[in-house]
Amino acid sequence: MVLKVNADEARQADVDIPSIATITTVDAVLTGLAGVQAGELYLVAFDLAALDAGLNYAATAHATNDGELTVRFVNPTAAPINPAPGVEMTYLQL
Repeated sequence: MVLKVNADEARQADVDIPSIATITTVDAVLTGLAGVQAGELYLVAFDLAALDAGLNYAATAHATNDGELTVRFVNPTAAPINPAPGVEMTYLQL
């Protein structure tokens, strides 16, 4: 499956990714997402230039509640990473 940001089914939202401590994994709950339904699985994508160097994420996310996606972030670097607020995320229901 290819995620096209201009596909009719794809949506975009600016999200606030929390600070991720060094050498840790964090399941971040991103809220206020239009069309997200609890129990569904979503493909997510971020503009890599907007994420700080070294921060990784899982490309699939689970909707824990309506309007919320839980995205797993991993920081394998030797320093904490705290992306600036308003990172654009594209998401598509699978």
